[in-house]
Amino acid sequence: MRPVTFFAASAAFPISSRSNGEARPGNPSITPSRTGPRATAAAQTTRAAVNSWVLAQGPAHADGVFDFAAAVADPARSDRLESSYDAGDGLHLSAAGYRALAGAVQIDRLSGSPCLAGDTASSVTVSGGR
Repeated sequence: MRPVTFFAASAAFPISSRSNGEARPGNPSITPSRTGPRATAAAQTTRAAVNSWVLAQGPAHADGVFDFAAAVADPARSDRLESSYDAGDGLHLSAAGYRALAGAVQIDRLSGSPCLAGDTASSVTVSGGR
């Protein structure tokens, strides 16, 4: 299977494999930031447009759509990371921020891994007591 790549200034990862071997990506929204070039009005407009598309149209193109932006945004300022999820620079996530991203992933969408083909005893385990 070829690796899946996806660009939208965000990470994507293959989350399932169809019986025909086609890998389908998970589509995450772009997390907020108001630092450096991400602080410009154009960057914020682009992030909002991409996230709107991902949330509205993403299900037609991926097996899972995960709202990473909502998972780590400051509730009072959705264009910024919530302080406990910010590693301190307004862009990178803290360990708690990565746990919040993991919490935004719908576990039932993580299916069909070719590594687990025929292994009915295997399951997805989420650490950290989520």
